[in-house]
Amino acid sequence: MFTVEECNYILESLTACRKQYEENGITRYLPTVEENTSVFNLVMSRSQISGFYPIIRQGVWCIIHQSDTPLGLHTDGAPRYTHQSLIPLKGNGSTIVFEQRWNGDHNLDPVTTKTSNLLNFGDHPFDIDFYNNYLTHIDYELLSGLTVQSCYKWKIGDIFNFNHSKIHCSGNLSGPKTGLTILWSI
Repeated sequence: MFTVEECNYILESLTACRKQYEENGITRYLPTVEENTSVFNLVMSRSQISGFYPIIRQGVWCIIHQSDTPLGLHTDGAPRYTHQSLIPLKGNGSTIVFEQRWNGDHNLDPVTTKTSNLLNFGDHPFDIDFYNNYLTHIDYELLSGLTVQSCYKWKIGDIFNFNHSKIHCSGNLSGPKTGLTILWSI
């Protein structure tokens, strides 16, 4: 999909754009089309999916995440009935997507999952071997009732698509990673 050189170009260009926040080892950028039209055109030309269209809300077309700590259970903010495309730009890692969805009024985010009793996906125990291999950064009890849909092992420049309302998280990290997320509507 994207060469390593193109991934480096995208990464360098987008990290020069507006930074949304930096907290707990995670930096999030929200570049706008106006900030870098050439990168926007490159990404859109390679990541268009038949039947899917990019969402451009208030000039925001993508989210770039740099993290040296793994993300916990979460969903990403977007209108209902959207999908997202993840493009690994740098580092090694994995993204775990669960069968269950979060259709609440707000995003399911890592902070909520640490302190809230909102989560109740059932009482069947989570696969302990999968937990030990990929998810030891998450409290085991939070995974009760969840079922893994897919475990995507990052390949730089590849594109991985899934429904944004599906609960997902990072797998355990061996070092920093950077990915680009694009939101799509059906």
